[in-house]
Amino acid sequence: MENNGPGDSLKSQTEEIAQSAREKMAEIDRDFEGKLADLGDRVKTARGRAKQFEPEANNIAGMNPEEARGMGYGFTVGYAVIGMPIAMYVVGLAVDRFAKPIPGGMTWAGLLAMVGGCLGIGFAIFATAKQNR
Repeated sequence: MENNGPGDSLKSQTEEIAQSAREKMAEIDRDFEGKLADLGDRVKTARGRAKQFEPEANNIAGMNPEEARGMGYGFTVGYAVIGMPIAMYVVGLAVDRFAKPIPGGMTWAGLLAMVGGCLGIGFAIFATAKQNR
């Protein structure tokens, strides 16, 4: 026995409205997902383009890592070539003060400075060969 009263009519109208709202929400969700996927693709493309124009990472002095490495290598070689003879000369001065002089008028300071120069140049050659490998 069907009851076709005003309550049933209202219930069926409510169900129609709810079904229509569900369909409309599903359509909006599909549209939103499509737009979101499109936006994600555009963001990836924009990041790729921006990365092409991104500057290299620089240190505080404004040099990229390769320039800083080259500068460090140059300082190392320079300090070795200049510092080794000076250090050996100072050691020679100490030896001259406490040891007998070398026959022939040569001092330990002069001899060790020359040895230091040879060692400094030898280190520079070794470091350059290692750097160029």
